[in-house]
Amino acid sequence: MRLILASASPRRRELLLTLVPSFEVIPSKVDESLIEENDPVQFALKAAEAKAESVVTEIDKGVIISADTVVSLNGCIIGKPKDEKEAYNILSHLSGSEHSVITGLCIIAMDGRKRKKFVDYEKTIVKMRELKEEEIISYLSHSNWLDKAGAYAIQEHGDRFIEYIIGDYHNVVGLPVKRLRKLLTQMIHSGIIDLSLLRDSNTLID
Repeated sequence: MRLILASASPRRRELLLTLVPSFEVIPSKVDESLIEENDPVQFALKAAEAKAESVVTEIDKGVIISADTVVSLNGCIIGKPKDEKEAYNILSHLSGSEHSVITGLCIIAMDGRKRKKFVDYEKTIVKMRELKEEEIISYLSHSNWLDKAGAYAIQEHGDRFIEYIIGDYHNVVGLPVKRLRKLLTQMIHSGIIDLSLLRDSNTLID
C-alpha cells in the first residue's frame, strides 16, 4: 500500500519515519493564505484537509497523511513571518507569554472511488521566557526561522527560549506522533489499512 506524506517539511519526514518504515513525499500545493478561518483549531484542520485533498488526484490507491501547524496567542493565529522584521515582532509578542501550538491532522485512505477520511488535532501549551532584544536579534541572524510558525524552531536552538511545555513536544516540532499513531491504529482496527503499515505493529494504541 502506498503511503504519501503531503508535506515538504524535513521535520515531518523525520518524525513520520519513527512511525512507518517507508513512504513517498508529494508536497501539497495549498496556499494557506487563502484559507478564511480565524479560529486556530479550525484553521489547522481546514489547512490539513486541503493539503491532503490536493494530493488525492495523484494516486488511485493508498493513504495520504497531511498536517498543518499554527501558533496561537490569546486566541489569535500567529503565522509564518514574511521577513526578519515580522519575525522580530512575533518573538517580541510571544516573549514572557504562554501560547498554543496546534497541529491539524488529516488522513485519507484511497481505494479507487472509495475513500475514508480521518481528521484530528493536537494542542500543546508553550511558555516562552522573557526575551532580551539582543537574544532575539542573535537568534534571527543565526537560525532558520523563515518557514516556522511563530518564528522559532524548538528543535533548532529555539528551545533556549522555552520555560516549559505542557503536552506533546513533537507537536511543537510539527507532527504530533502520538496522535497520528492513534489515528492510524483506529484505521487498522477498522480494517481500512494493513497492520504492517506501522513500524512497530506489536504495540498498537487502543
